[in-house]
Amino acid sequence: MNKATTAALLSALLWGITGTSCASTEASGKDVQPAGDNATTITTDSGVTLPAGVLPPNNPPEPGDAPLGPDGHYNYDAPEFVLTNPCDDPAIMGRLDRLGFREQTYMEGRIEGNKQIGCVIESDASGLLSIWHAAVAHSQLERYSAEPLAHHEGIFNWVTFTQTEPLGSSACIASVETEQGALGFVIDTTGQDSPDPQHRRCAPVNELLIDYLGEES
Repeated sequence: MNKATTAALLSALLWGITGTSCASTEASGKDVQPAGDNATTITTDSGVTLPAGVLPPNNPPEPGDAPLGPDGHYNYDAPEFVLTNPCDDPAIMGRLDRLGFREQTYMEGRIEGNKQIGCVIESDASGLLSIWHAAVAHSQLERYSAEPLAHHEGIFNWVTFTQTEPLGSSACIASVETEQGALGFVIDTTGQDSPDPQHRRCAPVNELLIDYLGEES
């Protein structure tokens, strides 16, 4: 992929056109299962059970936060919710900086999609990845022809899914729902159309999300 088009192509995702799940429920080294099967759950103080891949809300909530629905997913359609760019959040970018990642500022713009905003990031040890906040709860991904798959490793759980835009560019997303939007780390998988039952293409974003959650905890 041409580096100058990464942000633009990722901006074209989540239009509710095409997409597939991140494939099989078999994966080496991790407990993987359909996102509807909540092997690892958290119950909030208000008694709401959070599905795998949903982080607890701020207590107390902050202005612009999405409210938590009775199903345990955030309501990103609520009028009080404000979708913010994670690349403008010093706390998020500070954690990424400690992990060796920084925004790639010479890219052509940021990710500005229909439901997602973010930026391209890089490190000295990895290729290009991206980070976004998406206004799509994991429970709504079927609207975008995506089937989220839940992962568990240690105390962390998250989901992966893939998206393909009309011109054929594709990406794998490792995601957790937060009150600021679904926080996703994204890797371009364009041109890798062979079966991927072990989720190897998703490995870089899975590993980054685990490291990020570990840095945050």
